[in-house]
Amino acid sequence: MKYPKRISAVILLCVGVFTAVCIWNLQFLSLDYNFENFFPENDEETVFFKEHRERFASDNDFLLVAVKNNDGVFRKDFLLELENLLADLDTVTHVDTVLSLTRMNKLFVNDFGKWKVPYINYDNLDSLQNDSIWISKTPDVYGSLISKDCKTLSIFVKHQDYLSKEGCAAISESVNNIKSLYDFDEMHIAGRSVGQIYYVALMQSELKFFMVTSLVLLLVFLILAFRSWWGILLPVTVVVASVIWILGIMAMLQKPLNLVLTVLPTIIFIVGMSDVIHIVSKYLEELRKGKPKFEALKITIKEVGMATLLTSVTTAVGFLTLYFSRVVPIKDFGVYVAMGVMITFVLSFLVLPSMFALIPTPSRSKKKSEATFWTKVLRRSFLWTIHNQVKVVSISGIILIGSFVGLSALEVNNFLLEDLKENDPLNKSFMFFDEHFSGARPMELSIECKEGSILTPSNLRELDSLERLLVSIYPNESFGSVLTVIKSLNRVLNGGSNLQYKLPEADKELRKITSRLKKQIPQELLKQYLTADEKYARFSSTVPDLGGNQYRALNNSFAEKREGQFPQFNIHHTGTAHLIDKNNQYLSTSMVLSLLIAFAVIAGIVGFLFRSLKMVLISLIPNVFPLVMIAGIMGVADIDIKVSTAILFTIAFGIAVDDTIHFISKLKLEINKGASLVFALRRTYMSTGRALVLTTAILSAGFLTLIFSNFLGTLYLGLLVSLTLFFALVADLFLLPILILWFYKIPKSNSKTKSVMET
Repeated sequence: MKYPKRISAVILLCVGVFTAVCIWNLQFLSLDYNFENFFPENDEETVFFKEHRERFASDNDFLLVAVKNNDGVFRKDFLLELENLLADLDTVTHVDTVLSLTRMNKLFVNDFGKWKVPYINYDNLDSLQNDSIWISKTPDVYGSLISKDCKTLSIFVKHQDYLSKEGCAAISESVNNIKSLYDFDEMHIAGRSVGQIYYVALMQSELKFFMVTSLVLLLVFLILAFRSWWGILLPVTVVVASVIWILGIMAMLQKPLNLVLTVLPTIIFIVGMSDVIHIVSKYLEELRKGKPKFEALKITIKEVGMATLLTSVTTAVGFLTLYFSRVVPIKDFGVYVAMGVMITFVLSFLVLPSMFALIPTPSRSKKKSEATFWTKVLRRSFLWTIHNQVKVVSISGIILIGSFVGLSALEVNNFLLEDLKENDPLNKSFMFFDEHFSGARPMELSIECKEGSILTPSNLRELDSLERLLVSIYPNESFGSVLTVIKSLNRVLNGGSNLQYKLPEADKELRKITSRLKKQIPQELLKQYLTADEKYARFSSTVPDLGGNQYRALNNSFAEKREGQFPQFNIHHTGTAHLIDKNNQYLSTSMVLSLLIAFAVIAGIVGFLFRSLKMVLISLIPNVFPLVMIAGIMGVADIDIKVSTAILFTIAFGIAVDDTIHFISKLKLEINKGASLVFALRRTYMSTGRALVLTTAILSAGFLTLIFSNFLGTLYLGLLVSLTLFFALVADLFLLPILILWFYKIPKSNSKTKSVMET
């Protein structure tokens, strides 16, 4: 009696010391939302994008500020107030340029000289009507810097490239403070820097919220399940320590929490409860049978330990298969959640038995009425299943067929701000630019001239044809390019007429203009669209966020229509939005690979336990079944496959299969005792049924707390995983026993005695 207590005290001391170290390191844990981390790793598209960005400039380091006046922008009081806003934006740290239509000039050159006239003449505000007519005929600003209903102006704020999180925070805070000083009818801000800080703030808020709600949920279930101080304190200690350990280890490794990892504490809380419930339930069961404390602990570790180890391994493997994703945050999510699952298992079997060894033996007479309740319910459920085998299989088949119908409607799709709800303020701002301007989604094309210079007349005319093709396909009326600069210069040299916003018809005139480019156009502007060697050009624009699926279709249409044309150019789609679309396609592929690996691991475990291929197939069916159902529900509910939903299948399978492992592990023990298959099934059903129902209820309720997230991806993760776990429980309690009865035969070597049922 003294020796186990001494060992238990040492174990608890060591656990306490390392927990303290982890708590101290939590102060160094950071949050990160850099969307570029979601670009495919070691991918040629990512490499090309970085090279393209080095040649020109970042396609996403800017802010768009939309200011609306319901009475129209050509109002004196509104324009004067707008000038004050522009002056304030000029003072923001890290801002390089603030561009507005109100600061732009029309340039004129003729035989008498050159002069400039403001697009909006502040010296003569009575001429605003004439200014509005001129602007409506100017293709390079109408619809981009002013909305076509002439009620909103768009301000382009260029800030320093590749700003750190601190730099983005400084800009975001300054711009939002400036916004609060003005009372325009509407004012919207969109851009990477404000979006990144907004996401980080939401992540911090949700991390705290879900940790608290998970802990409260844990306490509620423990009170209902065990109704004793030790039944609450001990499990909470284990699960909280598990969360502290994994977060502390991440802090030590300088690994920040990203958008996906914010649900890590919730998952550890939830999964950890499964281990705790099985251990404590088995320990109490043995005490009620009259076993002494240490014998009850020994039996618990022996009978529950292997099953819990296997379930922890299968859950960890389910998450670890995400390592094969080409997206670093998804890899990190898989690795650290898997690590957390195994930490929880280790702490459960170190801390709980050690604490049980040191505290007085709990009362053995508790919960007799509850035990009787569960016995009645499970006995009726088992008998109903045995008597309605054909009905259960028939209903399962009908549901499966319906799920496949829904699954056929499932699509791979994504949006830039897909994780934000429709009524979210930031999402509303981005949607405002989609509705009133050309959008806020970056679109980039790289044009490489195979031979010679892009500025030759023939190449420029081909480039102009390429732009017309782009405008005919994509939802945008213009692109920023070297053509924009040349057409603007041609307009200036021809009296400022908008009719001359085009390439000169004569090659001689076109050569004259291109020869003036480097003399009369600021080099900072020119190098945004053309490299110094004149070999690479860039088409850059913003477009409405129609979704990755729609843009893949448009890209395919563009590829088909330019087939055989423009042989002198290498044309390549690139940019941040393009990479996000590509990443989404890669994830759908890696999801299938992850599931196949998880299936193989589960098959290996079941094969190890039963040495039977039939049992392998029998065990996989109840766990594949819920996944097909969820896929069908997603198809019917129009929930697309994307970064936030692609991983839920692997997560759900890794967790849901735990019930099956517990069930067949107990079945194996009963068969080894010499019971007939029916009697072994009955004993297994009665013994594990309560734990399976309780753990599924806890897991599902835990994941359901995620539906309160502001991120749709997290919301879908919580809802769909909860449904998967529920469907998996139903399959394990009703379909799995029937499959075992129909297809599994006990090997003769296991038939040591005559059937206990017959006896």
